[in-house]
Amino acid sequence: DQFAYGAVAPSGEGAPAPQVAPLNPTVGQRFDFAGDYASRATAFASPAVVILFALVAFGGISRRRLQLAGTLHAGARRRDLVAGIGVETFLWAAPAAIATFVFTRFAVKVLLSDMIYAYEASLAVTLPIAAVAAILGAVIPAATTREDRLFELFKSRG
Repeated sequence: DQFAYGAVAPSGEGAPAPQVAPLNPTVGQRFDFAGDYASRATAFASPAVVILFALVAFGGISRRRLQLAGTLHAGARRRDLVAGIGVETFLWAAPAAIATFVFTRFAVKVLLSDMIYAYEASLAVTLPIAAVAAILGAVIPAATTREDRLFELFKSRG
């Protein structure tokens, strides 16, 4: 019922007679694909990208606390301020996510001899999540900035 258990390997002149060797030397071995996947070098790349986007947005908006407090003092509603910050962040986070996808694809093509496409699905999921994390990272300091700290923020600028 089974046709090929092995293969005959040709030998050159002066070599011993041809030998019958297993056709698939890995038959019977078990591979831990889940373990290999979990221990891959890029396992933390997706969470790192999401955290990076959120931290950049959080840091950028945190630096503008004086402006935000002044805007609240001038009579702007907090929900309008938060909505504006959210839209503003989307306008830089979405192109940054697209540029990250393009750059990663280019880097893989240049650096790897064999083009692999498995990472693209991961990127396609990770980058929109990173853009949302950036929006949340920007909205948090905007939502927590208080108008009553305006004078303190003004004095501590520098």
